[in-house]
Amino acid sequence: MRKILIGLLFVFILIIVYVYALVIEKIPDSVIVFEGETIKVNNFLGFRINSSDKTVETSSSSSKTINNAGKTTMEVSLFDNFFIKNMEVNVLPRTKVIPSR
Repeated sequence: MRKILIGLLFVFILIIVYVYALVIEKIPDSVIVFEGETIKVNNFLGFRINSSDKTVETSSSSSKTINNAGKTTMEVSLFDNFFIKNMEVNVLPRTKVIPSR
């Protein structure tokens, strides 16, 4: 009976690791947005996206708003302790397109 419980616990842990690996694979390496747009990244339990650049404002735990054009790097971490990957964000200046007749 004890061996069965240990086996089930091991399988459960492997499934959790597999799901986290799939979520990490879905996080993009780079994103291109316009000024003032919000970057929405589907987060999974425990993932955090942080930026050391002051041009990025947090509007919620899973989305970021960028106010200045340029490049910035965001760090994706697990529970704020384990580094997962860097996500490069290219911010383009907002342009207006005026249609003519």
